[in-house]
Amino acid sequence: MIYIENGSSTKESRLPFEIEEWVEMAIGMFVILLRLYARTRAVGFRKWQGDDYLSVVALVLWATEVFMFKFVFRFGANAGLSDEQRASMEEWEIHERQFGSKCLLVSWFAYVTLIWVLKACMLFFYKRLTYVNPFIYIKLLHRTESG
Repeated sequence: MIYIENGSSTKESRLPFEIEEWVEMAIGMFVILLRLYARTRAVGFRKWQGDDYLSVVALVLWATEVFMFKFVFRFGANAGLSDEQRASMEEWEIHERQFGSKCLLVSWFAYVTLIWVLKACMLFFYKRLTYVNPFIYIKLLHRTESG
């Protein structure tokens, strides 16, 4: 389990993770947007299929996850705190951690939903790759029965 310190932790400890997170997001967004651009140029927007629409949903969920983690790093969360730490918190810190915990919960839901959306996206993509004219199946079946 990852324990996330409150916003009062040193910025240097969070910096490598934040850099990695934003670089990966930039590369991923570029690749997905390039794919959507190429798909739109090839077939047009009206002929998009399920995987194209789910790619847009994946972009939104991914951005939600990254921004929620930014809030969690800023405000902290209540995970991994001892009873002594909870008892010594001031009122403003409690409110910040409550908000950070809500953001952490949203990021967990966004992450799980993102995984399932990407799985569905792959299913639609494979369906499109393996789509064969149904009449070919009938011809193959006829040849198998007669031969």
